[in-house]
Amino acid sequence: MTCPPEHRHGETHTCYNTHGCRCAECRAAKSAKRNGYDWETRRRMGKDVWIPAKGTMRRLQSLAMIGWSTAEIAARIDSHYRPLQKIRAGERESVHLSTARRVGDVFETLSMRVRDDRAARITRFRAVANGWVPPLAWDDIDKDARPRGARKSAA
Repeated sequence: MTCPPEHRHGETHTCYNTHGCRCAECRAAKSAKRNGYDWETRRRMGKDVWIPAKGTMRRLQSLAMIGWSTAEIAARIDSHYRPLQKIRAGERESVHLSTARRVGDVFETLSMRVRDDRAARITRFRAVANGWVPPLAWDDIDKDARPRGARKSAA
């Protein structure tokens, strides 16, 4: 496909994406668009953005240490449990900002409420086997390199 005659090359990334033009100007415009991706602007425009999953993963792992399963957390944030399992297991590098905020809100609510039923004991057993730590082990769950008293494998 070629660009229409009235289209000016290199002014936007449309020529590259829609018309398949690979001239130097259009490649430069496409590159500038990709490199200029602004998360904060997208967030302000009401669009959901991707952020690193580390903090959300740590929150889910910490809640597991005190007996909260991903199914119970998912019910509280009106989500399916499987994506939360993948985040908790470290299989996701990024999450939507909205998901991180919802998990963060649940974390604030549940982080001091230890569960002690059969399902909670199973969840805790798996968390201990994975080397996860409880919520109070973190000074700053988003920034700390390692929590206090954690094994070297803890993320």
